[in-house]
Amino acid sequence: MKEQLKQIRNQDYCVCISEFIENMVSISSPIRDSVGQVISAITLIAPTQRMDEDRIVFYTHKVVKTAKEISRQFGFLK
Repeated sequence: MKEQLKQIRNQDYCVCISEFIENMVSISSPIRDSVGQVISAITLIAPTQRMDEDRIVFYTHKVVKTAKEISRQFGFLK
């Protein structure tokens, strides 16, 4: 569990496939304030039958990009 959390922190996103809700994929990325503290997250959830590997990669990039844009609006400049 610690290694998985470390990896999530390093990559700045998490993808869960049927881990919390059966047959659902969730992709999450943190939203940070001006000092870098996580204050929220953005998450996309979709049925597994609509999310093949290519779509997961595509939407992961979109979720991370959107979280970074929102974080910039809160003053996070990294």
